[in-house]
Amino acid sequence: MDVGDDSDNLRRLRVHTANQKALAQLDYDIVRLQRSLERRNVLVARGAESAELKDNIQDELERDRKLRDMQEQSNTKQEELRLRQLPQIQVQLEKLQQDLEITHAKLDNLMVRAPVAGRITALDLKVGETRNHGERLAEITPDAGYKLSDDVDEYYLDRVHAGQIADVTLGGKTWELKVTRVYPQIKDGTFKIDLAFLTGTPEGLLPGEAVEGKLALGADRSATILPAGAFLEKSGGDWVFVLDASGQKAERRRIKIGRRNVEQLEVLSGLTAGERVVVSDYTGLERIERIDLTR
Repeated sequence: MDVGDDSDNLRRLRVHTANQKALAQLDYDIVRLQRSLERRNVLVARGAESAELKDNIQDELERDRKLRDMQEQSNTKQEELRLRQLPQIQVQLEKLQQDLEITHAKLDNLMVRAPVAGRITALDLKVGETRNHGERLAEITPDAGYKLSDDVDEYYLDRVHAGQIADVTLGGKTWELKVTRVYPQIKDGTFKIDLAFLTGTPEGLLPGEAVEGKLALGADRSATILPAGAFLEKSGGDWVFVLDASGQKAERRRIKIGRRNVEQLEVLSGLTAGERVVVSDYTGLERIERIDLTR
């Protein structure tokens, strides 16, 4: 709005200046013609110049005098009109200023601002798409370092808690992490945990990148381990087929399992170290006590 005010004032100043210049030019022409007419009168009286040239100068002088009166009257009227219009112009300017503020407010309401500063890591928008108030537009990752998320088998839900230490290896260097949050909701047999780096963030780590690490749930101890094979789907880890010494027969045997992960499980009882177990699919063997193996 200030720019408009300055432009309007500049335009009025130019008009006022042009009017004053026109009046000054007429004053100059009148003085010039008066001097010329005085010289011509002397020359005509001496017979050195014709009366016609003197008459032309006289006519020009009379015309300029009339034009000067007209210009002066015009300047006076324009100045009076300007002074009368100033209050009205000021009111219009104030109204325009109010309208401009309302427009800015409307535009401001159309702007969508992020609740936090950070990097946009997901943007689910299409050109021309309409979204309602409160709908999700994008995902923003605050510039506050990185966190890691992991899915842990539900068996360990009561053994994982905030503050436990884990580590990952990146670029040949081991980085320590700490469990910052445990989500107790179970989905597809797992629960989610969040971990944060304890000693800075590895360089070159990208959002969404997968890394491998270890989470310590307790002190190391000896245990009998089985691979987490397809047999678990039918037996649930309650029983397995154990091969005899000849490797030709396998007897059904109940076992008790302890800790487990996606790759292996701990056998607490029912097996001894060195015994061989069938870990393939048990489909169709749910009611079988012994199977004979042939080559």
